[in-house]
Amino acid sequence: MISSNAFTAPFLVSNDGFVSLYEVTATCAAKGVLYVDPNHPGKKLTLEWEGGDEHETGGILSPEVAHEIPATGRVAFHCGLVDLPISGEWVCSAHILLIVKYHAPLLPFIDRYRRQRFELVKDSASQIRWLEEPSKG
Repeated sequence: MISSNAFTAPFLVSNDGFVSLYEVTATCAAKGVLYVDPNHPGKKLTLEWEGGDEHETGGILSPEVAHEIPATGRVAFHCGLVDLPISGEWVCSAHILLIVKYHAPLLPFIDRYRRQRFELVKDSASQIRWLEEPSKG
């Protein structure tokens, strides 16, 4: 469960490989985030980054940086959208793309990316959660 501001929830990034990952960062790209002012339902704002998920590298960078994530290690990153000057309580629906950038030990100068989509949903108890969407292909 997360607070009324969905973007305060951390995303846990795991290294399931056999070697450490270096200079790991996370970027949050809005693929469809709808904000509605609860006091003025007619006032709506939709954020959406263009481009396909497979090649997307843009978005708002998380303030956290993991200089190293060892094999089987984990690090939490926050979605950079939490810092937008729009109230998080105004989010009505959201699809985001979390883009993790890292360097592998044998190729330290080549950026590698892992992209994953998430959808904001309310469960049967009206609690707000991020659900991981299935990867394409």
